[in-house]
Amino acid sequence: MFTQKVKQVITNKVNIMSKNQGAKENSPMWSISLGFYPGILFGMRTYVEEKQTAHVFYLPFIDLAIEIYK
Repeated sequence: MFTQKVKQVITNKVNIMSKNQGAKENSPMWSISLGFYPGILFGMRTYVEEKQTAHVFYLPFIDLAIEIYK
């Protein structure tokens, strides 16, 4: 019988942020994140939260998120 050990996966994230030219200084209006995940997906999903909306694009092993702050 063959069994495979489960490996721990550590995801990495890279952020690119804009600077808000509005009321609050030093607070970003948006950010772009690039991450890695274990799996194969192709598609898009939007996460609506209280302080931000995130549009996430899933490609095999990579996700690209555009976060827009309210």
